[in-house]
Amino acid sequence: MVSFEAPAENPSDQSPVDGVADSGQKLSQVGSGNGNMDTFEGYTQGPYGIDDHPLARDNANWQVTGNFATIFSPAPCNVGQQTHFVPLGGAEFDETCRV
Repeated sequence: MVSFEAPAENPSDQSPVDGVADSGQKLSQVGSGNGNMDTFEGYTQGPYGIDDHPLARDNANWQVTGNFATIFSPAPCNVGQQTHFVPLGGAEFDETCRV
């Protein structure tokens, strides 16, 4: 997952955010794929706000959640949740908090 914050009045002005909690759960496998993890948890890290999970299964449908409450108190945005297909080779889930 990659986490960003952006001003509410200018949503395209995104900046990466370090320390956002993320989790994921595989919902269904579409065909053969790579990886051996059906769930993950972690925190975005570093200057790019990334938490990489290279062992998560690909060629599958995933639900991924980003929780900005780990860095903002009170959190100015809700917990973000996305459901997407992850093709062979992986995918990136982006979550943006409008502050």
